[in-house]
Amino acid sequence: MNLQLMKTKLGNLNKLLEIYTSKFLLSILILIIFLISVACSETTSTSYPFELTLYETKDYSDGQKYVFNPEDKKPTVVNFWFPSCPPCISEMPDIDSIYLEYKNHIDVIGIQLIGIDSVSDGKRFVSEGEFSYAIGGDLEGDIVVRYDVALFPTTLFIDQTGTVVKSWQGIITKPEMEKIINSMINVED
Repeated sequence: MNLQLMKTKLGNLNKLLEIYTSKFLLSILILIIFLISVACSETTSTSYPFELTLYETKDYSDGQKYVFNPEDKKPTVVNFWFPSCPPCISEMPDIDSIYLEYKNHIDVIGIQLIGIDSVSDGKRFVSEGEFSYAIGGDLEGDIVVRYDVALFPTTLFIDQTGTVVKSWQGIITKPEMEKIINSMINVED
């Protein structure tokens, strides 16, 4: 009788394990679908003006002011990042390459979240990375809040009308950026 009871309990445990494994796999599948759907979302939200004090890059001086005005009629790529974020720093060479390739057609700005890392951490990282595009720190955190950035990195694509046409959360590659930028430039022509 003890052997039969043990076999029954073992069978019940196996059934529970199958149920929980199925639920776990289903949860993972749902999470993957969710992450894919939010990774690149189309939006039609309005952008907001901001001013940023820049770090030194190849094309910008330390302390130089960058003023974003949606009424300037120039497409802009805005990337939110911070130095201790591995996905953030891994995409920055591609963002710099995009800037160098498209700088006559678009603006590119990197905005560092201040808090996890300091301004000096950001400046040190940017100088070591030898970037060319405009990069500065969101000292008060108001730009990150205004644009409702919750995940890092996040890259916004703002068209010539000042509309945020794409919001990309997570790492973005150069080919992905080129596709979005080319569609923004074609709309502009």
